[in-house]
Parts: sequence; structure tokens; C-alpha cells
Amino acid sequence: VGAFPISQLLQKLVPMFSNPFVFFGFACFGLSSIFWLVVLSRFEISFVYPIVSVAYILVAIASIIFFKENVTLVRWLGISVIVFGVFLISRS
Repeated sequence: VGAFPISQLLQKLVPMFSNPFVFFGFACFGLSSIFWLVVLSRFEISFVYPIVSVAYILVAIASIIFFKENVTLVRWLGISVIVFGVFLISRS
């Protein structure tokens, strides 16, 4: 499935990396990495890292809005458990 000759690698990579969406994605990734390092330098990792799991909520909401997915009650309960855990950690 899908043999890809090495000779065409440069022909495929140049247009891909000149795409503004790809450039924007790399820029966002770079900025988020810098932001993450700043946050880690100012707070304890045992406090900050669990807060990353709030992304589960954002992904569930985005999947409903953008992809019209059906997020079941069981998934919402699982997300609620994660949120409750983050709440407990943030209180300490």
C-alpha cells in the first residue's frame, strides 16, 4: 500500500511546508511549547500536569460542534471523573 519513492520526497515536502496552514500549525506548536516551559518553570509539575487533562473536555465539545459526533453519557461521566480529579489536585 502506497510505495513512496525517495526521489519524490523533496517534491512533496516543499509544497507541504509552504502551505500556510502547516506553517500556522508549526507556529502554534512552537508557541505552546514555549508557554508550557514557562508554566513549568513557575509552578509545580504535580499541580500543572493534571490540568492538561482539561483538554478532554475541550475535545469532546469541539467534536460535537465541528464534527457533529455523539458523545454518550458514559463518555461524559468519564470526562466528569477526570474533571473531578483535576479539581481535587488543584485544591491541594
